[in-house]
Amino acid sequence: MSIAATRRSRVSKSVITESELVSILQHSSLPTLLAEGKDDLILLRRLENKFANAGLSVLPADGRDLVLKVYARRDEIPADKTLLFMVDLDTWIHSGIPCDYLHSSVLFTEGYSIENDLYRDGDLERLFLPHERQAFLYELERFLTWYALALSRHLNDQSVEIAVHPTKLFASDEHYASACNLCAGEVYPVELREQLRRDYSRLVRGKSLLSLILRQLSAASRSAKFSAKTLLEIGATAGGRHAARIAEWLSGHLGEQA
Repeated sequence: MSIAATRRSRVSKSVITESELVSILQHSSLPTLLAEGKDDLILLRRLENKFANAGLSVLPADGRDLVLKVYARRDEIPADKTLLFMVDLDTWIHSGIPCDYLHSSVLFTEGYSIENDLYRDGDLERLFLPHERQAFLYELERFLTWYALALSRHLNDQSVEIAVHPTKLFASDEHYASACNLCAGEVYPVELREQLRRDYSRLVRGKSLLSLILRQLSAASRSAKFSAKTLLEIGATAGGRHAARIAEWLSGHLGEQA
């Protein structure tokens, strides 16, 4: 088993702590890309192979917070080791990246998350039949009406949930109407909704977008059904500009041709 594979085995056996990750990195001789988790790996494993001659190892962590905690402790890792970090923007796509994380060793997704970047690279909506596209656009408009309100609240109070599955949101007209009700004195964020509508593939939470598209592409009536993983694989193999952006960034740090 390779050194990189051995390290991944250690990480995957149980929930790994920040200190354990730092310890693994301290004792590694490999140039390492620390990433958020499983969805990133659909693309990043391919890039690991692409940069095999440079010895690149992609190490998954359990979410953005853990990656950024390790980044904050990077001074504990020998300076001669190449250590890179890749994370999702998440709602920082709206509020801005904190200055503490603006560093050449940290790459943020261009869209809300890796799902958004692969969604766009794969041009996934081309998989729709005409009636599926119509149904998707109808549900997208309804979803955005709720999402803009939930997001505006979340940006002021992070305890407000925006990771609501569309199937749950659309469970009944009554439930949907209740979810979209304004609180006393609250003003609906019309401008934010329009911004989201104009650029939803980049700005809306990626997992929610995949859930919306899968309501059509995995429907029981469909002969060829897709899963979230197959859609992300399509995006990862499309040779799109977002994957190329990551490869170019890696190339700059590893001294290998992208």
